[in-house]
Amino acid sequence: MIGKTLALVQRAFRVDARDWRSHAFRAALAGFILWVLATSQINQFSFSAPGRSLFGTVVWLNYWFITVAGATFFASAITEEKEERTLSLLKMADIGPLAILMGKWLPRLTGAMFLVLVQIPFTALAVTLGGILWHQIVASYASLLAHLIVIGSLGLLASVYFSRTSYAVTTMAIFLVAYHIGPYLVKEITQEIGLTSTLGVLFEDVTVWLCERLINARSDQQLSEALSVGFQFSASSASWSSGLLYQILSNVIAGAIFFGISWLIFEPCTRNEVEPGGESVWWNRLRHMG
Repeated sequence: MIGKTLALVQRAFRVDARDWRSHAFRAALAGFILWVLATSQINQFSFSAPGRSLFGTVVWLNYWFITVAGATFFASAITEEKEERTLSLLKMADIGPLAILMGKWLPRLTGAMFLVLVQIPFTALAVTLGGILWHQIVASYASLLAHLIVIGSLGLLASVYFSRTSYAVTTMAIFLVAYHIGPYLVKEITQEIGLTSTLGVLFEDVTVWLCERLINARSDQQLSEALSVGFQFSASSASWSSGLLYQILSNVIAGAIFFGISWLIFEPCTRNEVEPGGESVWWNRLRHMG
């Protein structure tokens, strides 16, 4: 299984290396970081903490890049094989579901991680400019990588479940909007209702608690804290109930769960493939019944 997975990973890296769009995107990202760096250097006397301003811009760029990538880049990992009618060929080559998932997911995750980690030498200059410290940089990138794992795994799950990339991307976009707005709305509505019964109060407390846990598990909340003045973090003193450690562990665990679900539903969701743009699902069923 390892050999087949490595073969798929190698194939994905070769395809990515020959795709000019991937190189153009990396060059554009590096150019933007250099532009932000040059702007911060020019305006360093206009800000009290130019280093924090520079690093904050880069960090939020990475956060939204990872979020958008989850709705596009990862959500097409398996659907592109379905649309190109090559998934059945992989199965005929006796490549199992786990090998296919790892071979399609790992290259995308690795490529996205490299895009994030390659920026560290540039953002390290923010320490020189002032306003930011090394432990804040490490905490921010740890939070971003955990966010990448959970978003990438969720995008893989959508790609396995749906038969077309457009469906997977649309579903991921709707989910990500709900993920960023939903907990606040549910929490506000629950508190505004003002339930007075015993069960009502218990329901309100549980709902508010769950919404707060979802909010604390988001990387943007922890990034705001990591970029704040006086931020201190120590793994030995961190609490599971809140903070950076909670966000990292919850994101990694959720990513593993999403990947496991993708593995479990892979066979049922890819058993009967329909040619994209061809016969409808109902017509295909009637034809087989006849």
